[in-house]
Amino acid sequence: MIPRLYLDEDTIPGLARLLRENGYDVVSAHDIGALRITDDEQLAIATSQRRAIISSNHRDFRRIAIECEDNGTAHWGIILVYGQYRRDGLGAAFRDVARFLGEVDAEALRNTTHVLSDHG
Repeated sequence: MIPRLYLDEDTIPGLARLLRENGYDVVSAHDIGALRITDDEQLAIATSQRRAIISSNHRDFRRIAIECEDNGTAHWGIILVYGQYRRDGLGAAFRDVARFLGEVDAEALRNTTHVLSDHG
């Protein structure tokens, strides 16, 4: 099964729109007004909806991933990009995410962390 996604507020909102237009099940923090909340809260929202989270906040989410592993806290996957995709890099962002989603199953993504290349 293709992973369902949650894009945190650091991820360009246009990416969620583009992914949805191409048939992916995606929610953005911008869509639901989940802005200015902690990264832990962002992950909790994603987890409660059985969604993997995408963020460019690699420093904090790497720490959170380690804490989840140490504490046995389950999540549906953490997908990191280094740096933020800019509007002019939206096509590259979409290709990177779509390629990744074509290679991973939702169950295999659970409780793992992955890094996508950044073309932004």
